[in-house]
Amino acid sequence: AASSGDFSKAASSGDFSKTASSGNFSTAASSGYNTLAFAAGNDSQVKAGKGGAIATAWWDSKKERFHAVAGDIGITKDSKGKILKPDTFYKLNAKGKWEIAK
Repeated sequence: AASSGDFSKAASSGDFSKTASSGNFSTAASSGYNTLAFAAGNDSQVKAGKGGAIATAWWDSKKERFHAVAGDIGITKDSKGKILKPDTFYKLNAKGKWEIAK
C-alpha cells in the first residue's frame, strides 16, 4: 500500500506486507510477520509487526536538512533504551531517536 500528501495514511496487513507513505505528518502501518513500513516526511509515524522494520525522517534544525533513520522491530532501541515493540506506532524526536508516538 502507498499514499502521498501531507497527513496521508497507508496500511497493509499480512506476513511480508509493505507500506510506504510520503508527506509531512504521514502514517505508514503494516501488520503481520516480517513487515516493512516507511514514511518519508517530517513528524511521520510508522509501525510494523514482529520481525519487521520501520523507517522515517527527521528535520535537523542545526544542519537545516533531513536525516533518514531505520529501525528493526525487536532489535533497535528507542530514546529510552527500550527495544522497539511490534504493532506500536513510533516517530523520531528532535534528536533523531525513536519514541512511541502519542
